[in-house]
Amino acid sequence: MPFLYFSFHVDTMLLGIPAQAVIELTRSPEVSRVPGAPDHVRGLINLRGKLAIAIDLRRRMGLVSTGSEVEQHICIFLEADDQLIGLLVDGVNEIFSLDGNDFVPSPIDLGSQNRTLVTGAYRLPNGLLHILNTAHILNIETEKP
Repeated sequence: MPFLYFSFHVDTMLLGIPAQAVIELTRSPEVSRVPGAPDHVRGLINLRGKLAIAIDLRRRMGLVSTGSEVEQHICIFLEADDQLIGLLVDGVNEIFSLDGNDFVPSPIDLGSQNRTLVTGAYRLPNGLLHILNTAHILNIETEKP
């Protein structure tokens, strides 16, 4: 049975989430800062009267910011753990229909803070589609000594 995944990229990494989780897309939404929020929480976004937590996925994944991508964000709205989230990503790609039998554990080490964030990957003709665990987007795991 095929699974549909909405794909997008952050830096050079191709990521995907279940297509049915996507509510809406917006280019460069207005974000209201929240004092004291973690670095990856850019603030709040108003989506038709509902507040969404704006997550900078580049920062959330510990990727280096170039500064130029800030004004070019695309926001993917989704609901995860009963929270409305706006994922700020560098660009959107396509919807993939993939067979569940082709799903494999992520073949590369994505670092300790991303171990629960990326659940695995699908091999594509031009690389990998890493699948995000939307339930863990708001959580940050730290390595235990």
